[in-house]
Amino acid sequence: MNTWTRVGLVVLRVVIGWHFLFEGVSKLESWYHGPREGKPVWSSAGYLSESQGPLAPWFRQQVGDPDGNALAKLTLPKEADKLPAVVETEWTAQFNGFVEHYGLGKDKAVQPEYVGVVGVMAIGPFPTTLPWAVIVRGSKDDQMQLTLAKEDLEIARQRALAWFTGGTREVPSKIASVSEKVKETTPERIALYKKKLQQLADIEEKGMPAFDHDVWKDNYRALKKEIATLRTELLRDLDKPFNDTMAVAKFRLSKAQLDKGSVPQAATVTNLDRINIITAWGTTIVGACLLLGLFTRLSCVAGACFLLLFYLAMPALPWLPDNVKSEGHYVFINKNIIEMIALLALATTSSGKWLGLDSLLQFVNPFRKRQAAA
Repeated sequence: MNTWTRVGLVVLRVVIGWHFLFEGVSKLESWYHGPREGKPVWSSAGYLSESQGPLAPWFRQQVGDPDGNALAKLTLPKEADKLPAVVETEWTAQFNGFVEHYGLGKDKAVQPEYVGVVGVMAIGPFPTTLPWAVIVRGSKDDQMQLTLAKEDLEIARQRALAWFTGGTREVPSKIASVSEKVKETTPERIALYKKKLQQLADIEEKGMPAFDHDVWKDNYRALKKEIATLRTELLRDLDKPFNDTMAVAKFRLSKAQLDKGSVPQAATVTNLDRINIITAWGTTIVGACLLLGLFTRLSCVAGACFLLLFYLAMPALPWLPDNVKSEGHYVFINKNIIEMIALLALATTSSGKWLGLDSLLQFVNPFRKRQAAA
């Protein structure tokens, strides 16, 4: 191997290392500084949730399946007068956290200046507001705050059940010549949401592989956007009774309770958090090692593994829509594959010993000394 070949391979290693290093550093810097200049904190959620190809379900599962979670919340159980188990669990956990944080039940009564207000406050449709005056005037319970909050929670459940079965909303007509609004019931909205999800699944599983090029174009992204809008609106309307309940319960808090601040969110480490940490720190470390020529072969293989995962999440298959973040058009081969093959080729060379810290490590390698002695 002549000198110029070695120089070219070292330069190739350095430029790839530079690419990896500053990709990782930009992600870590985003975490350190937080959102700024209108840009949110970096997360791999967007990349994984938009993944395509045969392994797309697995990649999306690492982020969490928003549509699967939404369907679980929007499907009533067979038992009458019961909310979906997921909703009950979520509401109960949030309610218990509210009670524990503000110490509801530890004060002897609701604040006296608010008694007349809560007695007539409309937190639910008639006649659910009717018993409140009786409760406030007639109750001798020392745990007035907790009692009222529990009653509010039960009313929220009844309002949510009523929304499931007979809720309506007015929306603009889809007919261009009609200016009047039309009514949509909750069952109709949920059915439409499920129908759109099935259309998307048919396109991804059957429609796209049936052609050798992208025939869906912008219709695919428009469908995904419509599904996200339907999901957001349905979940917002479902949670509205509970959010109203928490607002009323917070209105009854004393100043000492309000001084405790908002209810802290439970700190949990998800798969997405682990993926974010591995991606940010992994690309940074691989890039630094390639630049310094340290553990070069191992770094080349690690970098190639990262690039392979990036490719599998967004493969350049001809029937898939083009990645909106990529420049140009690719068929089967994209920049990730090219860079991956370059790293694997570098892994077969000793570029770190030609120019890098690996040339120093070989002199302190005990195995090398034993081989020389033999």
